[in-house]
Amino acid sequence: MWFVWGWSDSSWRMFVLDFNLIKMDKKEIILKYYNDILKLKDDLDNEMEWFMIESISSVAIILAHLKCMADYNDLIKDKIFLSPYSFNYDKIITQEIINKIYRIRNEDNIKEIEKGLSEIYLSIIKHINENKFENLFWQLWDCISWITKKEVENFQLVNPELKYNELMDKILREQELKNKTPNITKEEFFEKYPEFFESIDKDWLVNISNLEINWNKEWFYYKDYFIYYDDLFLKLWIINSFIYEYLPFYNKSKSYLQFKIKVNLDKIICKSNYKELMLLWWMYFWPEFSIDKFFTKSDKTLLIRKQRLNPKFSKYFWNNLTFTDFYIDQINNSFLIEEIWENKYNDIYLNRLIHSEFDINKEKIKHFDGSVLFYDFDNLNKRKEVLLSTYPKLSNSKYKLFRIDWLLDFEDYKNILFWFYDWNEMILEYFNLDEYKEKYKDILDYENWIDY
Repeated sequence: MWFVWGWSDSSWRMFVLDFNLIKMDKKEIILKYYNDILKLKDDLDNEMEWFMIESISSVAIILAHLKCMADYNDLIKDKIFLSPYSFNYDKIITQEIINKIYRIRNEDNIKEIEKGLSEIYLSIIKHINENKFENLFWQLWDCISWITKKEVENFQLVNPELKYNELMDKILREQELKNKTPNITKEEFFEKYPEFFESIDKDWLVNISNLEINWNKEWFYYKDYFIYYDDLFLKLWIINSFIYEYLPFYNKSKSYLQFKIKVNLDKIICKSNYKELMLLWWMYFWPEFSIDKFFTKSDKTLLIRKQRLNPKFSKYFWNNLTFTDFYIDQINNSFLIEEIWENKYNDIYLNRLIHSEFDINKEKIKHFDGSVLFYDFDNLNKRKEVLLSTYPKLSNSKYKLFRIDWLLDFEDYKNILFWFYDWNEMILEYFNLDEYKEKYKDILDYENWIDY
């Protein structure tokens, strides 16, 4: 009897292999590992709630090769590499494992076959865990400024029982709590910075004109501490309307005007504890378009990622489009679209980006521009791991192609969008699903659950 150890879901599990294994034939052993790896993929699908990451796609392709080998079939590349999974997988890891499968294919020694498959199994587990961590980190990095991989790794180590989404939610919630938990009293703060105390008048307004501050809509920070504005700004619902206008006006006029503001001196947080949050309301796949999403003022941002799953579109348009990301910012009433290509021009990848701003009272578009973002290979792969937002900016450079500053009707705006995003079916799919289904009815594949 011998033992093989594997790491899965942050816990060790042991496989006991007895000599009965030797009695199994080559096909039975390959199918056993096929089923074990399929279980890994199914578990990962459930944990990721069917959101596609590279390791899921990689394992799907590897499984197809294993199944062909078990059935003694030649590998049918069209079936494998034109599958829906072929647009988002780790090419290097996948090819390395496929090469190992080829070597096992010509092996007849049962022990060597089992040894090779065991190594493949452990390589897949390692890849899954690394990819899950990388994906988790990049998604958190998109929501929490200044977070490091070490912090995420440490959190994961002390919470081994948490699944992917549970872990992400817990880190976000704990950081949100840290951001609002005072760790110095106002008396200690005044003792540390007497000049701050001297800037407070009889109404407890802080004269910020006398201080070097950096500000945000919820707080300003001074030296090594964040200080929130008075709670009444929030309770009166004027944080956005007032602070967004007051502080830019302060920046413009502080040289000749005195500016004072009430802050919450019971809510002073050390800079080392604080991380700026960009908490997002996330939506994936087939969101129902509504014009109200654009002409609504709120504290929400809406993120949508559409993925090209049907390979027929790549042949139809002669391009390799992976994702299209949509970002609606109801705080600032702006809208972004960026597509993510696999097409390469002189070692550079080109993504089209549009940015627009809305006049919500007139329900028109007041600003509209289109650009091309240039990515190298590494930055494009990082971009695939995060959804579109104003942070982080991963492109190597940006080149603006057009700009319109005028009050555009929404229908005219949509037409320009369709012109600019020619050869991208996902734009029409987002704005008019019925027209999309009619226009591409000969391409869509509902039978195999590729289209929806």
